[in-house]
Amino acid sequence: RNMARTKRSLTSKTAGTHRRRRVIVAAFLMFGIGTVVAGGLAARHVLGEVPGYRLFALEVHGLRLLSGEEILTASGLRPEDSIFEADLDDVAARIGELVWVRSARVERRPPDRLVVTLTERRRIAWLDWHGELFGLDEEGVVLPRGRLTTEGVTDLDLPVIRPHDHISSVISAEPDLWEPVVGERLPEHLDVSGLLAWWLRVRRNAPDLVPEISEIMPLEEGSLRLHLVADDLEVRLPRADDDCLQALLGVLGRVYHDVPDAIYVDLRYNGQAVVGTSRRLENSRARSPASSEEQVVSHG
Repeated sequence: RNMARTKRSLTSKTAGTHRRRRVIVAAFLMFGIGTVVAGGLAARHVLGEVPGYRLFALEVHGLRLLSGEEILTASGLRPEDSIFEADLDDVAARIGELVWVRSARVERRPPDRLVVTLTERRRIAWLDWHGELFGLDEEGVVLPRGRLTTEGVTDLDLPVIRPHDHISSVISAEPDLWEPVVGERLPEHLDVSGLLAWWLRVRRNAPDLVPEISEIMPLEEGSLRLHLVADDLEVRLPRADDDCLQALLGVLGRVYHDVPDAIYVDLRYNGQAVVGTSRRLENSRARSPASSEEQVVSHG
């Protein structure tokens, strides 16, 4: 019985013992963390004073439209700056203020350089806002109007979104309260955002249709109209029905073959494509406009 009591007394732990141990452990942890932080700062300061760790080159990846000189100027860095004293987040933020930069990351590469990895913005469409052309990227950010010297034909040969050029029977008399500002994003409530979202779906779901489209315009609620590159043929279709995107190229092939004087194709009818022709339009001017339409193909 005495041995049992002795064994319990050696293995048991009182609340006071637990508290003391927690305090001791916490003190050691805080001391250790403080030592690591202080040591890291001291090491960084010491390395910053070593001449061999001065900035000699800024290595930039992801450049296409911008130049290395533009990135260096935006970074705020100077030759001979210490690569260890540079605040990499601040450098990346300054570079990210360039309108053509979507994201930037900066890393150290001892002994004498910093590495910048960029994602540039690219125009995917033009916005015609009351006669002025602005670029739009896929996030809806407004890009400058002028052509960069580094942009080629394919960078500029893009469809034009014309939100004010439409033939809808209901036209809002309210003035536009928004004006494009380079570097800012399109408001989500603006119809331009809906047209851009539709264009992004075309690029994703119907890439063969992309080079065919010249202009994108609103029509009536839930619809839009396109002008095509080759012959300015007008296409009318619902915005939300992506099946029309898949069917449109096939419909156009049949229209070009069977209706050489077509002036528009309307795909807003369920499973049908209605074609308007210049010949029938001329013959029907004195009659009902409906006589200028001809159902030629089914789709879907």
